Amino acid sequence: MAIEEITVLIKYLTGGKDGEEATVILDLNLGEFRKEAQEMFGIAKNRNCHLMLEKTNQVLDDSDTFRSAGIQNNAVLLLMPDMGGA
Repeated sequence: MAIEEITVLIKYLTGGKDGEEATVILDLNLGEFRKEAQEMFGIAKNRNCHLMLEKTNQVLDDSDTFRSAGIQNNAVLLLMPDMGGA
C-alpha cells in the first residue's frame, strides 16, 4: 500500500512571509504538524497557536489527521497565534 501524500501551503499571518510549502502524509496528526510549522517559522514551542483552513476559516483540531479533517492537496493552512480565551 502506497503512502498517500499531499502538498499544503502553510502561512503564518504575523510572520510577513508568503508561506512555506510542505509535503505531508494524510495520516499525519495535525498537532504534530502544527508544532513543526511553529518551528519552521521560529515560533517558541510554548507559544499557543492553532491551525486554520483558509478556504473555510475552520479551526483544525490537533487530534485530527489531514485525512480525517478532509484537507485536500494544495490547501492553504494558516498558523494563528492564540489570542487568549478558551
